[in-house]
Amino acid sequence: MFRAKIQELLENHRDPKEAAILVCILLEDLMDLEGNGWFDEDEELMARLEAHWDRQNAEVKARLDAWVDAQVRGE
Repeated sequence: MFRAKIQELLENHRDPKEAAILVCILLEDLMDLEGNGWFDEDEELMARLEAHWDRQNAEVKARLDAWVDAQVRGE
C-alpha cells in the first residue's frame, strides 16, 4: 500500500521536483519526520508542509463544526 501511494505520486507528476515534495509530504503524514529534523534545511518543503497542515486543520475544523451543528439541531 505504501509503495503504491509513492508510485501513484510519481506517475501523476511529470515534474520530479513536485513529485519529490509530494513524497516528502506523504512521508511526513505517515512518519512525522519533520519533528525529528529531517526537513529543517529545506525551506521550500517546510513552506509546503505548513500549507498542507493548514489545509488539514481547516478540514478537521469544518468536520467538527458540522458535527457540532448537527448535535445542536438534534440530528
